[in-house]
Amino acid sequence: MKVPKDLDLNWRKIRYLNEDCLKIGEEFKKVGIQPAFYNDKTTGKFLINNKPRSDIDKKSGIYSIKCADCDAMYIGMTMRSIGTRVSEHLRGPDSHVDQHMSTTGHSFDMSNVSLLHGGNKRRKLCCLEMMYIQEAVERGANMLNGQLKAEIVLFGDD
Repeated sequence: MKVPKDLDLNWRKIRYLNEDCLKIGEEFKKVGIQPAFYNDKTTGKFLINNKPRSDIDKKSGIYSIKCADCDAMYIGMTMRSIGTRVSEHLRGPDSHVDQHMSTTGHSFDMSNVSLLHGGNKRRKLCCLEMMYIQEAVERGANMLNGQLKAEIVLFGDD
């Protein structure tokens, strides 16, 4: 059965492995499906990326700090390097991370810091920070973020 050209709009990707794939493609054509063969062994998969990887402390974006002694965590955003921002958390009395360490005697090191999303666009990062915090709250994480207390006061405990 030959399908008219104007109805022949169904394209499907088929990974090309050997000659049998061409036979399968011919069978698809008979029922009105146009095969589009692809190969996953591309040149890019064989090239090595020799670009030096930068350490997390030199990047900017959304980050999390986890306490080394309990399940408490802090999620934040910075446009500067994460290393700079984390050092501010350690020495600032206004920092929720510092307050947690002072009151509990707990500690953390840079191995407890992770980059959740890299970037340097303020609006995008603000939205992503809220999203990551919301996801952590929904999972029941023990959050150190001060803005959570403000949200509960402003919006109630629904």
